[in-house]
Order: sequence, then C-alpha cells, then structure tokens
Amino acid sequence: MDQHKIQYALYIGELLHKEADKQPLTEKERADLEDWRQGSPRRMDISSATKDQRSLVRELNQLNSQYDSESALQNILQSTSPQTKKKKSSWLWPAAAALLLFGFSIWMLVRKNNTRGPDISAGQQGQTSPVKKEIEPASNKAILTLANGKQIPLDSASNGQLAQQNGLKITNANGQLTYQGYQNETAPVYNSITTPRGGQYHLVLPDGSKVWLNAASSLKYPVSFTTGERRVELTGEAYFEIAPNSTQAFIVATPDMRIAVLGTSFDVMAYADEERHHTTLLSGAVVVNSGTQSKQLSPGEQAVANGGKITTTTADIDKVMAWRSGYFRFSNTDIRTLMREVSRWYDIDVVYQLSDYSGEYGGSISRNLNLSELTRLLEQNGIHHYKVEGRKLLVLP
Repeated sequence: MDQHKIQYALYIGELLHKEADKQPLTEKERADLEDWRQGSPRRMDISSATKDQRSLVRELNQLNSQYDSESALQNILQSTSPQTKKKKSSWLWPAAAALLLFGFSIWMLVRKNNTRGPDISAGQQGQTSPVKKEIEPASNKAILTLANGKQIPLDSASNGQLAQQNGLKITNANGQLTYQGYQNETAPVYNSITTPRGGQYHLVLPDGSKVWLNAASSLKYPVSFTTGERRVELTGEAYFEIAPNSTQAFIVATPDMRIAVLGTSFDVMAYADEERHHTTLLSGAVVVNSGTQSKQLSPGEQAVANGGKITTTTADIDKVMAWRSGYFRFSNTDIRTLMREVSRWYDIDVVYQLSDYSGEYGGSISRNLNLSELTRLLEQNGIHHYKVEGRKLLVLP
C-alpha cells in the first residue's frame, strides 16, 4: 500500500464521514465522492445503505472483518512511523489507528470489488454463552422543556410538529429542532433543550441561528427574540453559527463568561467539571467578558476564563472542533481530562485504580466506536488498561 493510496483512502473516508454528518461539501469534494461511488456497485451499496455516521462506521467495520486489517494496519504504521517505541508521555499513533482502520476499509474498496459475505452471528457459530452488551457512543437525543414546564423527549420517534408557541411552530426531524413562523411581539417566554450524557442535538433558533449541543449540555433561550438583544444561557458545550443582525446583538451567557456577537461562528465550552472554560472564534468577532475583564477575539483565537480572569491564545481549531467532526482529539492531555470527555460521550462513570496520573497524551480517535473498541485502541497505544463493569469503566495501570 503506497502513501498515495493511504492518503486517498483517508480523503474518501473523510468525505463519507462529512456527508453522513450532514456537513457541507465543496463542489470538488462532491465530484470526487461521486467519482469514487461510480467505481463499483459495492461502493454504491455502502453509500445508499448508510444514512448516518454510526451506520457508516458499522458498515466499514464489517467490511474490514473480511480482511486481515490489523496486520495491514501494523504494516502501515511500521512503514510510516519514524519511531517504533511507545513513549508513556506521548500517544504516537491513535490518529492512524482510528483513521486508518476507517480508511483501510475504503482502501479495500478501492483495491477490490468483492461483495460482502454473509454476516456470522454468535448463534450461527454455535456459541451459547451470552453476548456482552456493548456500550454504544452518543446518539441524537435530548429533552425539550417548554415554558409551561412540559417536557418532550427528542429522538427519531418524536419527528414532526411538537408544539406551537408565540406563533411559532416547533418541529423535530432527524436530530434537529426548528422554530418556524411569525414571532408574536409578546413578553419573552423561555424554553430549554438539554442533552444527557450519551446525547447530542442540533437546534435552529427562531432568528435562524444554529446551535449544536455536545453531550451533557443545556441551552435556555427565548421562544421569540423581541427585546434589544438575543440572549441565551449555556452550560456544557455548544457550537454556534449566528444569523447576522446588526440591530440585535447575540449574547451567550455561561456561569463565568458572557460572549457578545453580531454574526459569527464560535465554540463555547463551559462544563461544570472543567476547571477552565473557553470560547473559540472561527469567524467574525466576539467580545468575551469574565469578572471585570473583557477581551475581543479575532478568528483563530481562544479566550480561556478561570476565576474571573481571561487569557487569550492561538486556538487549536482542529482540536476544538473535533467533536463536531466526530472525533476525540487530544494534545498534551492527562488521563483525567481525557476520561471526562469519554464519560460524557458514553454515559459512563469512570473509576480510577491508578497510582500514577502523570502521562500526557495526544492524537485523534473516532467518537463513533463502541466503548470496547475505544478502550482497545487506547490500550494498544499504551494508555493504561480498562475493565467495564455495567456502566462503570475501571482505569487500570
């Protein structure tokens, strides 16, 4: 497998992922993906059968099982890695382990046009022992709480119109909540949307602004933006794309930050169990306030709030936006910080049985893996050992 094929496999894998995540594709990307699809009936089958990220990953993993992908992956790593020894303080190849396992399936489609064989279940193999239930990654689920206190679960089963408030129709479809219609000029009433651990959701606000909520997050917002500002309150993490309005500033309030914008895209992380909260600007301009300090950001900058003080730095955009792209991404990250993100995503409690927490790790890994697949990749890269007991994950030396 030459470097060109590896790069092409990862490129196609990225495009499939973006499409499954409903991310916009450029004209060139769309054309490249269509060219790849037309290369064989098998590729067309994968494209038509996979409507979301999780089914896409399952499909490719099943295809992977037809080949010795582990050996192939090791060959890739050995041929591309300048080092063969693992360092405790550095996670050298999780990005390759996650992305190349994903991309290798695509490469096998580029290399071969074989059709998929029949699935072999545990029962077909004559196994009688019970199959351990996998802990799956987060899915689209949330709770909508209306101003009158009524709570509506949001998932695929609740598609359609859910309610009508202030002249607006609230509709839910395929993991997205939308407000549509004419806003009555009345005193503001507030709804909230809350994602549990193991959940995520997409919201389109009455002004057209878009919000993506990460796991274990909550957004409180008015049904109608009829005052001098568009103010929402956030706990947890969300990515915002704000509809421009020069006469009505958009305000995001967290327990220790106030972010003011007019029209821009940015990410806010304000989990209660994280020591430092941050705002990262992708486009436009925002002003971040905390305590008595105020900082204006330019695109590519990040403001970190801690104890009423603000520090600014150049942002690692790939790391900040990895969750929106379907990845965990770490850089000089300790095991506790890493596991807090894993805990929220898989809705598990983490128990440590360690005496040494000094390691720092970096790399990327898919958030669409089952927990057992995730921990296996961590272990293969020398990042501790793990045992699952119910919904507890034990971190072992």
